[in-house]
Amino acid sequence: MSAPQRPAGRRRSRWLVAVPPLVVLVELAGILLVGEALGAGWTLLLLLAGALVGALVLVRGGLGGVRRVAERARSGQTGGRAAGRELADTGLVALGALLLVLPGFVSDVVGLLCLLPLTRPLVRRLLGAAAGAAALRVVGLRRGDVVAGRVVLDPDGRGGPADRGGPVQGRVLPPGEGPPRP
Repeated sequence: MSAPQRPAGRRRSRWLVAVPPLVVLVELAGILLVGEALGAGWTLLLLLAGALVGALVLVRGGLGGVRRVAERARSGQTGGRAAGRELADTGLVALGALLLVLPGFVSDVVGLLCLLPLTRPLVRRLLGAAAGAAALRVVGLRRGDVVAGRVVLDPDGRGGPADRGGPVQGRVLPPGEGPPRP
């Protein structure tokens, strides 16, 4: 007899439980390596400087940036895609500042990648791709999957609002089911 299969969600949750201790171990190893290379005093000074810079950036860039984005949205100064990018950048600045506040050099490096204007677009794209893949996984799809269905035209056979660039209202029929009869 074979052992019962565990659901995939349970396996994933075990990995999530293991992540925080692994992060602590990696950070501790980084602190020890830097401490060995520079000495305890310089290591503590670098950790405190990173936390101070992170706190300042969090207050000015993160929280202040959210206020600025909200103000622009209220006044109607931002376009849709530009506002989304600006909000994502503000979130990345806040995340980067928070990572700088946390003690450790590995989190500081990742935080700096989120903060620096040259690397922030790359981080934004990577996080966006990861979020998209996670969203597909949640609904049970993979990238490139095709959902079967077909478009039903107006009863007179002409195209609907989608042909003119507008939204399509209606429902998707499963394959093999004909269009509704008037």
